[in-house]
Amino acid sequence: MGHISIGLEGSDFSLLEQRAEWRTIPDYLFTADITRPFSASRNGTPLQFDVITAWEVLEHIPEDKIDGLFANIVTHLAPGGMFVCSVALFEDKDPVTGAVWHVTLRPREWWENRLAAHGLVSVPTPFQHRDYVRGGHNPRAIWDWDAETSPEMGFHLTVKHAGE
Repeated sequence: MGHISIGLEGSDFSLLEQRAEWRTIPDYLFTADITRPFSASRNGTPLQFDVITAWEVLEHIPEDKIDGLFANIVTHLAPGGMFVCSVALFEDKDPVTGAVWHVTLRPREWWENRLAAHGLVSVPTPFQHRDYVRGGHNPRAIWDWDAETSPEMGFHLTVKHAGE
């Protein structure tokens, strides 16, 4: 049996502009509010994934919507599957408009406790620092932060679905 991968985006900007990979794999990219219930299926069969990642996502979710996000992760993560993510700890806002993009800035322990409440338990990571898409000083993104040299800017989490 093969593998399937999909991508979810909270904004329709990339879809409308046909940027990034929206022109090459449009059948596998979707827009969704990941804090509200949704389903992913193939031929009518609900999908569960062995790995779910979230890069530069969690800090953008308002605190009162975090549990909805984690409920969706549990729904779509296979028992024994892993959720791997970056969590930024720095403020990100537009000084001109006042728009704040990083709305939930919490320490590692807070995130681990919230994840554990959903049956997602911290495990030793099998990844090296530079394996991470964000927070690993991605050389293709000159503005990316580096959790290794500047741990005050953020961290990475790897949690496992405890199963049923």
